[in-house]
Amino acid sequence: MPSKQGPPTLADVAALAGVSIATVSKVLNRRADVGPGTRARVQSILQQHDYVDAGATRSVLAMTADHSAARRKWVCSTDS
Repeated sequence: MPSKQGPPTLADVAALAGVSIATVSKVLNRRADVGPGTRARVQSILQQHDYVDAGATRSVLAMTADHSAARRKWVCSTDS
């Protein structure tokens, strides 16, 4: 891993795997246009370094926030 503090970035993973940032992104997004050997190498590095996809985390948080807002709206509308 590069000698910086904090969680690994796409660029860090790409450098370790010897691929482009775009390839790492394709693996994370489960695209079919990545060779099996490359996919396995990238996934192994992601697991070794406990990579957390911030985009996926933001999506989950956004869905949770949307659900909470909808629930609050529904609860408020049934209080009357």
